[in-house]
Amino acid sequence: MTGLTSATRAARQSATRRSVLSAGLMGTVLCSLPAWTPSTARAAAIPDASEIPFRVYKDRRSEIGFHRLRFDRQGDETLVDVEIELDIRIGFIPVFRYRHTNREVWRGEVLQSLQSTTDDNGDDYRVRVDRTGGGYLIRRNGDQERAEGPILPTSYWRAETVSATRLLDTQRGVFREVATTPVAEETVSVDGRPVAATRYRMAGALDLDLWYSQAGQWVKLAFSARGVDISYALDGAVAANPARPIAAFVADLG
Repeated sequence: MTGLTSATRAARQSATRRSVLSAGLMGTVLCSLPAWTPSTARAAAIPDASEIPFRVYKDRRSEIGFHRLRFDRQGDETLVDVEIELDIRIGFIPVFRYRHTNREVWRGEVLQSLQSTTDDNGDDYRVRVDRTGGGYLIRRNGDQERAEGPILPTSYWRAETVSATRLLDTQRGVFREVATTPVAEETVSVDGRPVAATRYRMAGALDLDLWYSQAGQWVKLAFSARGVDISYALDGAVAANPARPIAAFVADLG
């Protein structure tokens, strides 16, 4: 981009980075006792598709990266691999880079372990969570603590996320207090096909909107910060299991 002074470029870079940091991708340190338990939660939807990929957009038109989830069932365990890559530029100038990988291991409705690594625009984070008896040992960048269960991470693919008042930040390994309420029944487009979904508003340490299909599968996310809109859209062409047509994938969403 031409015609910008150094001060203007620096101010815009700082504002853009603050927008992303404050928008719910990264964490603030907040804790509370959990109101969610596996026995009372809305039924989780383990997707039939082996991959659920989102394209990520800025201001609804500029694609800035992706957020992908891959599922692998091994006996009574489900392995979930999360990968996020985001890059924001002003013109040709890179102003923000985000890389995050996360592996969760679930046995039924109970999280067994979680490991994540994050490059947040040059700031590195490492988190490891292990189930120990009825609780968890959480390690993060050389620090550690024990926490009571259950634990629900901020990976959003589980529909009972909307029932939780405490979520574990998978980047920083700290808890966030949230309150989530249903907003409306809406239609979400997946590969040009309409999917009925419920829109939820999450407030508190996280400020964002989440959409889940009637079958309880996560289909969309959006938030706004300092005038910048960030939105997720399912990449339907990839989301379908290679062995199943996209029509079958959309039908499973409910």
